[in-house]
Amino acid sequence: MKRLFFVLLTWLFIQPAFAATGVWYACDANGTSDNLEAPATNITISGGVATLTEQTGNIGAGMDITYDATHHAYIAPNRIGFDSGGTTELLPGTKIAGGTSGAIGIVRYVETTSGTWSGGDAAGYIYFEENTSGTWQNDEQINRTKPTTSDNIATTDGTLQGNIGNGNTEFVVKAANGTDAANYGQIAVDSIKADYASLALLEASFEDSNHLDGNLTATDTVLFATCYTRNKADTTAVTIDFTSSDADNYFQVYTPIGEAESINSQRHEGKWDDGKYRLEGNQGYGGFLSMAKDYSKAIGIQVNNTGGTGYGSIRINANYCLVDKCITKGATEGFYNYGEYCCIRNCIGFNCANNGYRSKSYGSTGTYLINCSFIDCETGINGSSGYTRVYNTVAFGNTTNWDGAFYSGSDYNAGETADDPPGSNDIVTVTSGDFTDYANDNFHIVAISDLVDAGTDFSSDLTWPFSDDIDDDTRSGTWDIGADEYISSGPSPSFCVPIFSTDGIHSLIFGGQVIK
Repeated sequence: MKRLFFVLLTWLFIQPAFAATGVWYACDANGTSDNLEAPATNITISGGVATLTEQTGNIGAGMDITYDATHHAYIAPNRIGFDSGGTTELLPGTKIAGGTSGAIGIVRYVETTSGTWSGGDAAGYIYFEENTSGTWQNDEQINRTKPTTSDNIATTDGTLQGNIGNGNTEFVVKAANGTDAANYGQIAVDSIKADYASLALLEASFEDSNHLDGNLTATDTVLFATCYTRNKADTTAVTIDFTSSDADNYFQVYTPIGEAESINSQRHEGKWDDGKYRLEGNQGYGGFLSMAKDYSKAIGIQVNNTGGTGYGSIRINANYCLVDKCITKGATEGFYNYGEYCCIRNCIGFNCANNGYRSKSYGSTGTYLINCSFIDCETGINGSSGYTRVYNTVAFGNTTNWDGAFYSGSDYNAGETADDPPGSNDIVTVTSGDFTDYANDNFHIVAISDLVDAGTDFSSDLTWPFSDDIDDDTRSGTWDIGADEYISSGPSPSFCVPIFSTDGIHSLIFGGQVIK
């Protein structure tokens, strides 16, 4: 009964009652002096869509198109209109399909412009995070396929707007306050670039009169902070602690993955990558990325706190926060959590001088730690308070893999032979051979890993449902343990092939994997 009460209470807090206006602003670790317009182009705006010459620069959602000297249009992801939205509300992260066309897309955000879901007449726009396959048709049924299935959630109203990733000539554009940019006749573009040279500057300035002109609650806005780079680190520590937030009006920082949001991907591919966006530097006190405002979200961010003595790379000091698909390393903690009702999932903490994950949450509600990997740290996972709920998580190669107390319902976790992970369905046979390239910090798992099909399914969870992994691959069937879900690249032989050397058998190949 206590478990049910916790789930229902948390669900009420984290699920939005309605969809606020979405606003996208960008930061660029390479600065704001470079014009990323390539090639030079004119712009025409009609119905919230800008038409340009095909662009090839490092641009996408959040970038500011300046034209006619003083006019600004902010790029948003590709979108499609909808109406007839019923009682099954469409939420971010879900996978949808067209009932007639079979077109597929993954939802970044749903913006309701009129009606309500409870009233069966919600209408607005669906913004996509991944490119859709197929061609959406006007007035076709929208079905949800992941994380759970539900038919006829809404009906399309029009066709796809924006062609990022499929032509790069049409871009959904918004005014600074999130309304569609006003229609404008053909005129030359002055520049396309980010307004901010760091995430810290974006967080500190987005409420000013040149941008949102108010706080998130007062303007009924969700702020999407998109992060870009051209191989340079963002070296300024950031604390998310702006004026106000609630379940409907929150701050989400993320890296666009290409597809429907940006011409080039800014995100790692499940392995630390210096060529993608990263926060990196020496922050002596506090986290290098500190989430100090309730309901904040961080998705696809790499963080390396290279020095200091406390609170690590990502610090959560608020409630109802989500950290997803992030990678940390550094001189202190990977993830340091003080919050309650939070979720850290699909994340990796490695080469951390102290703990990969440490909880200092002493409230009885605790935090979820789901499908994470903590590797080569002093301590992999330090439960400390006993209120962290840990599922589908592996700790390996740490001086101590599992330490402290955990919520009694934790299960389906993994470690090494001498370990005792929380739960009765644990795996304690993990070796370096379970990973694609352990020596070079590639912690994707191989086909023959004991972590494959050893976890439990969270796609129907009442509190934090999801169905993807750190690479945005779909988790299906029996889930794997850890941040990565093994995806077969095709059929492979089911027999062993010996490779001989002058000393006899040198190695064996099984199913395409070297196993000895």
